[in-house]
Amino acid sequence: MPTKHIFAVALLAGAVSLLSACGSEPSTAPQMHAPQVSVAPVISQRITEWDEFTGRLEAPQTVELRPRVSGYIDMVAFE
Repeated sequence: MPTKHIFAVALLAGAVSLLSACGSEPSTAPQMHAPQVSVAPVISQRITEWDEFTGRLEAPQTVELRPRVSGYIDMVAFE
C-alpha cells in the first residue's frame, strides 16, 4: 500500500508542476533595433587580378662540389 501512495503523490506533483508551467504568458525581451550602417552601390566593371610579393628563396639544403684531384670538372653525370 505505501508504494501506491508514493506513486500517486509523485504523479500528482508532476501533474501540478506541468500545469503550473502552462498558465503563465511568455515574457518578451525588448526588441533591439538593427544598427545604422553605410552601404555602397554595386559597380560592375572588369578587373585584372594580380599579386606581387617580395621575398627571397633559399634551398633548404646546399651542397658544394669539389674535386679530389687537380683539374677541371667537365661534366656532372647525375641528376
